[in-house]
Amino acid sequence: DGNGRTAMRSAALFQRAAVERLSRLRLSETDRSMVCALVAGERRTMDRDLRAAYARTGTAHILAVSGLHMGFVMLLALGWVVLLRHGHLIRNVLAILALWTYAVMAGLSPSVVRSALMLSAAQAALGASVSGNGYNVVLGTATLMLAVRPGYLSDVSFQLSFAAVLSILFFYPRLYRRR
Repeated sequence: DGNGRTAMRSAALFQRAAVERLSRLRLSETDRSMVCALVAGERRTMDRDLRAAYARTGTAHILAVSGLHMGFVMLLALGWVVLLRHGHLIRNVLAILALWTYAVMAGLSPSVVRSALMLSAAQAALGASVSGNGYNVVLGTATLMLAVRPGYLSDVSFQLSFAAVLSILFFYPRLYRRR
């Protein structure tokens, strides 16, 4: 798994460079550590008491880079990519490149890789004007991730990330119909 380790080392270097740039922002230490956690997934610089407060209130998941963050990147990427009037292929490729650049910067955690793969599939489907089945995308993403790194199966982050997405796919339509 030499290529996987090389990719993870490269992602860690890219993430460290991003955190270094974010650390130069003229913010209070608390705000700077929050920005590093929310943008680059770097929580080690956060004050222990602040992290404990997030854990006590059940909001610690907000600090983990996940699909929400990737969605913001997608919106930002599509926001300026829309300016390209011709060549939807270029637009889609640029959006997917923006997603994966952010995924690498955020450290390629299992939830980030899951999100990047799923949003890439969605973007490719949009570009090809194909509608898809959410369950197929989720399970295909899980299969691909496990084919590359079987150890993800025992990773709690991997398990919770997929459990959350499958729960959303299952419960959202049922709850939406009840409103």
